Amino acid sequence: MQWAEQAVRESVAITDREAVAEHVVDLSAADLDSLLRDLEGRTVTVSGVPWTLAHIVDAPRESVEMTLRQQIVNLLSDPNVAILLGLGALLGLGIELFHPGAILPGIVGTICLILALVAGQVVPINVGGLALLICGAVFFGLELYVPSFGAFGVAGIICLVVGSLYFVDDAAVWSGDGFAVTGALSGRSPPWWGSHSSAW
Repeated sequence: MQWAEQAVRESVAITDREAVAEHVVDLSAADLDSLLRDLEGRTVTVSGVPWTLAHIVDAPRESVEMTLRQQIVNLLSDPNVAILLGLGALLGLGIELFHPGAILPGIVGTICLILALVAGQVVPINVGGLALLICGAVFFGLELYVPSFGAFGVAGIICLVVGSLYFVDDAAVWSGDGFAVTGALSGRSPPWWGSHSSAW
């Protein structure tokens, strides 16, 4: 596809209507109701089995709110926050390099660097969590031997808290209690939203 090559090589962006015309997406909808109306009657393939979407407009809906962990991860993954974290890392570590012994800039820069790497998906979230936990342990150890007026201790607590939020199964970080893909998708009994296609 010509657009796909241009998107990779030239960072070409297109509108939603152009994406539909180029067959990049199947359809464009202004809201959930219009999306469901457009999907009504379409046939999709799930685990090799074709299903026809039926009665999805009137199907029951349940709004699932993000947990506190998900809200924190979502906030720290925001591109605007990620840029600020990257700038904080450069500034903090730069000050520490030019003024050794300042302590606080180095602490802030280190934490910001790990958070920025995770937000930018340079390192996986669970690896970033492990790095924060290790930094927290190092900061707690330094607090015992290096006078920092509590800076290392506070940094250790921050690393411990955020690291425990990050140190999770990266495949399940967005899953909530009772919130998962229905098991009916892998079986032969039709789920509430579909029926077998006539071709099946």
